[in-house]
Amino acid sequence: MSAGVESKAFYENYGALPPPPPFSVASDQLTVNRPAGYGLSQNYPNPFNPETVIEYQLPQPAIVSLKIDNLLGREVRTLIDREMPAGYHKVKWDGRDAAGRKLDSGVYFCRIRAGSFAQTRKTLFVEIVAGCPCSSFYSYSYSYSYSYSYSYSYSCSQLKFSKSE
Repeated sequence: MSAGVESKAFYENYGALPPPPPFSVASDQLTVNRPAGYGLSQNYPNPFNPETVIEYQLPQPAIVSLKIDNLLGREVRTLIDREMPAGYHKVKWDGRDAAGRKLDSGVYFCRIRAGSFAQTRKTLFVEIVAGCPCSSFYSYSYSYSYSYSYSYSYSCSQLKFSKSE
């Protein structure tokens, strides 16, 4: 079984195939694949600290608005607000607000608008606990309910922290 066939079988069993690469090489020519439709991919990593990558796709040029909102729906940062060409795009978000202040740990929403297309994805920013000698998390759990309450907890070898709102 070839690597391509194994990969396809894996994705058929465990999830959707990732989008095709934004280019292909044929006969020594580079051709750019245009996406078939608009889309906002789930950011990665998620949860994240200190930054995350947000990818989106446009089948045609459009004025794009990509914003980050807090759990209460208040805008905390505008990442993109301009015309963008058709294709696959990515932007990094560093977990800071419009004034450059680091945000608190919590749930945030990445919201895109391009023409009549609109989509929102949920992301979780987890602040590293100051004073922790290991600076890594060994366990993580997260729950979310549609009543806009959330709780999360994480721990390292030295400290434990949990928060509910």
